[in-house]
Amino acid sequence: MHEAVVGQFGDTLRLAVPSLIYTLQNNLQYVAISNLPAATFQVTYQLKILTTALFSVLLLGTALSRLQWLSLALLFAGVALVQAEQARAVPGPPQSYAVGLAAVAASCLSSGFAGVYFERLLKRSGGSIWLRNVLVGCWAMLRWRLTRSEVNEVSRLMRSEVNEVNEVSRVNGI
Repeated sequence: MHEAVVGQFGDTLRLAVPSLIYTLQNNLQYVAISNLPAATFQVTYQLKILTTALFSVLLLGTALSRLQWLSLALLFAGVALVQAEQARAVPGPPQSYAVGLAAVAASCLSSGFAGVYFERLLKRSGGSIWLRNVLVGCWAMLRWRLTRSEVNEVSRLMRSEVNEVNEVSRVNGI
């Protein structure tokens, strides 16, 4: 394991890319679901199949048959029909449809790219899938730990500021 992590440190660093992109994807999904009806989100998110296929063709040189291209076109047409139908729907709670669609589109793009990039790394480095998944998880834990430390520091500073304001108010009799 030491050889795979430290000995191939370049590969280990390259695994940070899909880890960060998956984080971005998850955050975009929260934005999308907050601004779209659930059914619209679910149908639109199926475009990740299309983006994955496109990135697979571009990054891996995968050849798709005519039937596969036709299937992808039908998928896209189906999603477009759902979007057209939703545009005529009665508005519900305040949501920004454009923001939701942009977030789900960006999430689909990031999902497709991260998955194909990870596959490309696996094919080029020839390492164990299990080990590579563990390393992606390690990058996620490191990022979580750093983010948590920053959040804790911001919270500590805010509490400090609130305590100072309270002390000044108490001294001044406010």
